[in-house]
Amino acid sequence: FDLIEGIDGTWNYYKVSISKYLAGERIPDLVAIGKRNWEKQNFKEETIEYPYVGRQSHPYIVIKKIDRLFNCTKIYLYYRTPYETLSWITFSKDTYLQTLNGEKYKILYSNGIPLSPEHYNFEYLGEGVSFCLVFPKLSSEINCFTLYEPVNDGFNFYDVKLHSDYERYLATMNNMDNFFKRKKQATTSKKQ
Repeated sequence: FDLIEGIDGTWNYYKVSISKYLAGERIPDLVAIGKRNWEKQNFKEETIEYPYVGRQSHPYIVIKKIDRLFNCTKIYLYYRTPYETLSWITFSKDTYLQTLNGEKYKILYSNGIPLSPEHYNFEYLGEGVSFCLVFPKLSSEINCFTLYEPVNDGFNFYDVKLHSDYERYLATMNNMDNFFKRKKQATTSKKQ
């Protein structure tokens, strides 16, 4: 049979078979499917370029953008290795987002760099890498969070607001550039 909701037809189901149920096969949960379809239609996916970051733990990493998707939240970052020695980068598999009400969203996976204990090795001083951390979907009511990497000297971003602030992002990039200029000058001075 067909199950028709009505005028707008957003919850219509065609060719529903009771014979599969009677034969012992599992039939789909129509209420759950309808709820997912409704949520997907009403969730506004968006990309926030240059999000506002109130404060961060390290000057050589920035959040470039955030994708709020129906099935996950993606945070795109750029990291540049300091000029002291060749190094590596990883993010803890215990990294999480925490909202203002204390709700935590644990990292699912990353793209571009591995999660601990694996790590990405840099080939030269000052090298940069772009990567993405993927978390569960944030509900549409959430507009601010903190990203915590709960390890010694971890990367933390406080008061991340889900709106663009290019001027603040540009200031953060300038701080990063100035940090590297000072590091390079210090390294050059030591060699002389």
